[in-house]
Amino acid sequence: MLVTMTFLLVAVVVVGALCLADVLLTVAVLRRVRAQSAEIAVLQASLKRYDTEVLVGREVFGVVAAHDLVGFLDASSAASVAEVPRFTDKATGTSALAVIEGDPPDIKALIALLSPVAKIVVGNQAPALAKIVGIPGFPTFLRIDDGRIGHAATAMADLAEPATTVKIPSQ
Repeated sequence: MLVTMTFLLVAVVVVGALCLADVLLTVAVLRRVRAQSAEIAVLQASLKRYDTEVLVGREVFGVVAAHDLVGFLDASSAASVAEVPRFTDKATGTSALAVIEGDPPDIKALIALLSPVAKIVVGNQAPALAKIVGIPGFPTFLRIDDGRIGHAATAMADLAEPATTVKIPSQ
């Protein structure tokens, strides 16, 4: 009887210890999930597409007005980096401007990709230019028509072709 009681007591202590460990692990997992949920919410808020229609018709000056296609990119943004190949495709054969924000190591890679097809603005001038034009988020792409923003989009696929584009058939 004493052996049975000892065995039961040990079993209860082991089961209690397992339950306590389970509770502690559950609390740790819940904390981590809560922290990740907050991080995800911040990322989703930063990735939200804004209404680019508020930019259309806005007058632009100087270096922006001198180009047909303007891209505002953030070198640390995955969404911006993903749009670079489409931007370079559209910029080929046009007067294009790429305004790039970010850290120098990240910017160097984008400059290498964009410099053959676009004029590049980086450094302190990039955020100042974005603020002057009224760009609230990155990436943003603009078609400039007669010194005004004719089309604006947060993705190159959504940016309308210019009305004056004439495609010459190849021979």
